[in-house]
Amino acid sequence: MNNLLLAVLCGATALLAQETPPPGPNIPFDQANAVVRYDCTSVFVNEDGSGETLRRYRVALLSDRAIRQYAQDETVYNLGYDTVEVVSARVYLPDGKIIDVDSSAIKDVPLPAFGKFFLQNVRDKIITFPALQKG
Repeated sequence: MNNLLLAVLCGATALLAQETPPPGPNIPFDQANAVVRYDCTSVFVNEDGSGETLRRYRVALLSDRAIRQYAQDETVYNLGYDTVEVVSARVYLPDGKIIDVDSSAIKDVPLPAFGKFFLQNVRDKIITFPALQKG
């Protein structure tokens, strides 16, 4: 057995496909800053104890506050145990245009990068999303 499927969690349904579903219709929420339309984490564990975690999510931004909140995605990891690879990152605009995140908008920095303490082997992968707008 090459891979043991430990868990695939996508809300209430299991998803075995590696692609995220296409964007759904716009859903109005009066008081919301953002609507999480899709959020799935798949965890795979190999027989040797190594594993892989795949995060996929899609968020509809409804306010300027949400744009500021979701402008960056951060993943903290330890070089001794983990590697983090960004498979794809993109912005879907309300007019249907898709903007892929350029590699220059993906940073890998020591954590804390801007603090007074340095934690050896602890890194932060930061993705900055361009051109975010409501919708």
